[in-house]
Amino acid sequence: MNNIKPLPLFWHVIINPVALRGGSLEYWKRISALLANRGLLFKEWHTTAKDDALHIAQMLVDDGAVSIIVVGGDGTLNEVVNGIMRCGELAKNVLLAVLPAGTGNDWSRTHRFPSRMNEIIAMFFSGAIIHHDIGVVKSIGKQEQPSRYFINIAGLGFDAAVIDRVHRARKFKVAKGMVYVKHLILSLLNYKAVNCKLILDNEVVNKLVFSIAAGICKYNGNGMKPVPMADPTDGLLDVVVIEKMKLWQLFMQIPALFRGTYIKHPKVFHYRVKAMSVVPENLFLAEVEGEMVGEGSFNVEIADRKIKVLIPSD
Repeated sequence: MNNIKPLPLFWHVIINPVALRGGSLEYWKRISALLANRGLLFKEWHTTAKDDALHIAQMLVDDGAVSIIVVGGDGTLNEVVNGIMRCGELAKNVLLAVLPAGTGNDWSRTHRFPSRMNEIIAMFFSGAIIHHDIGVVKSIGKQEQPSRYFINIAGLGFDAAVIDRVHRARKFKVAKGMVYVKHLILSLLNYKAVNCKLILDNEVVNKLVFSIAAGICKYNGNGMKPVPMADPTDGLLDVVVIEKMKLWQLFMQIPALFRGTYIKHPKVFHYRVKAMSVVPENLFLAEVEGEMVGEGSFNVEIADRKIKVLIPSD
């Protein structure tokens, strides 16, 4: 972590106007007025469809942008990260700031973002800059499933099945008002563990896998803490593997999942690696920050580039 002064005075701002249940624009209006009063300048870019934030970020960085603010949730942040990373070496020039305006805001929990407006404003003048690790999920043998970068957590197996269920429920307009935990509980009733070969750096293990979380950061699922030991700057993935458990055991672990203490269970295993390959015997899904990657076998690894990220000072 280091402090770089002065911080940028001009920022491109990518806004998801439907984030925060449609309140993100008002949120940004309030913050931008305070920032403008202190001399900051902005150019706004509004998303209107899926992957707009990705394409806007890629265009901006290709055109030489070096300071980008994201106003939205974890999904919008994921799109912007993917847009930046697609620009190759230009990614190292970018400073990324986030104004969490989503439902879960799980990425920001690791970095202890404040809730007070004045503390958010202070970040743009006295915040800290870290070189943030980025992960990438690559499908093995399926070119139609493109690689996807992530800045928070990649989920495979049960975790991805829950996200897939959420997406399908939204598609058929039955998810309104539902939360991640409800779909998690419903999915627990019928999801089956899958035999997998896991290659963790140079270690090969075979397990009957219920779920895998590969973490750059600690939180997902609106406050769950599946990777409590993750460090977003150490250049490593923290991989947590849950083996098959009895249904009642899984239900009993839900409170511990929010606390991060479930890792003490004898069916839960932790690995710290640069790369992991997952080769399942049956259908196995993968997702990153709420975005489905696909199904099959996957490589999950630390990307060869980091992104500079502005976070609140301690």
